[in-house]
Amino acid sequence: MIHGGNLKLGLVVVGQDYINRVFACFNAFPEMINWISEFMIWEGKVVAFLQVPNQQIGLRTLQKLEDAAVHIKGDFSWGFVEKSEAILSECLTLHHIDLKVQKGEFVCVIGAVGAGKTSLLNAIGGNLLFVPEQLVSEKPKRWSNAQLKDLALELASVDCSLHSPVVHEGAMTIAEQRAWIENKTIRQIILFGRPLDQKRYDETIQACQLQNDLAILPAGDQTEIGEAGLNLSGGQKARVSLARAVYADSEILLLDDPISALDADVGKKVFHQVIKGICKHKTIILATHAVDYLHLAD
Repeated sequence: MIHGGNLKLGLVVVGQDYINRVFACFNAFPEMINWISEFMIWEGKVVAFLQVPNQQIGLRTLQKLEDAAVHIKGDFSWGFVEKSEAILSECLTLHHIDLKVQKGEFVCVIGAVGAGKTSLLNAIGGNLLFVPEQLVSEKPKRWSNAQLKDLALELASVDCSLHSPVVHEGAMTIAEQRAWIENKTIRQIILFGRPLDQKRYDETIQACQLQNDLAILPAGDQTEIGEAGLNLSGGQKARVSLARAVYADSEILLLDDPISALDADVGKKVFHQVIKGICKHKTIILATHAVDYLHLAD
């Protein structure tokens, strides 16, 4: 009975459905709040990524050099750390860099972890922000977080073509310490869109000590690799990444400690067959914290 009336089946069904819908809305409310918060976080990340400035114009210039293969000079930064305020010189990653590498030289950059070896290679590769000397040398002042962000955007639009801080002669390839592996077959990863030169390809596989790995893989070099090298070990990823750089056949090789992820015996073979082997006539800059091969550097 409802209000003294008869309780009919139709009224019960409609009432129950109405109550279920109301409860469903209340149950979904916490999830909705979670979805909104996640959306706001990811929106911020996407916007921040889209606002990352492009490489400065003329940051890295390809031109003929009489006395060097690579010349880098200046102050560089990965970007300005978000602080309430800071002095510009404190935000620099590399300060007063002036490095000239001769053609065909093998140069080792030695330093402890966090010393800036990777930053130096990335600066040569044009991945850091160049900070003009006049900004660094002027009277020190405190920059607010907003001013530093505006400065980064302003510097990104500066044309450095007339006085490029990085000048090199010949093509350049970098092998990162943290191997970047695509979701493709091993052959496609190594070729990286280049046409297949079977002789050079076989020499690269041999020098990077990949022949045994390919022999045990189900489809050899046609084995598909998962995203970020999911089905490869750390050493295998390092050697595949190195093989991609070697196969590119560039005149300048920037190697960010690819041997550190390898066993001592394999690392020794890779060093002698790549750096002192098929790439011995190239200009090589090796960043490492190991001193085992220093006596072989120029």
